[in-house]
Amino acid sequence: MATLASDFYPEVVLQEAGGLSASIYRCFGQQGEYFMTSFARTFEYEGQTYVTDLFRHEHLLPLSHLAQRAYVRIKMLKAKKPDQSTR
Repeated sequence: MATLASDFYPEVVLQEAGGLSASIYRCFGQQGEYFMTSFARTFEYEGQTYVTDLFRHEHLLPLSHLAQRAYVRIKMLKAKKPDQSTR
């Protein structure tokens, strides 16, 4: 179980046009396994690359599409059963 931020890696990262991304994390708690998603926007300004969780008006529709893709991917991850045996 991840206890430090450095131990916490995304299970899946989805990309969308405009530098948008969704990082899906598999987590474990007292109630069992669950998934969390963070959204980010990467952009360049004056030769530097930045990452933010703030979105402009024109990012909202692509962000909603990305959220739908993340929702579907999480449903797929939940449905996928780990192999018990390869026999």
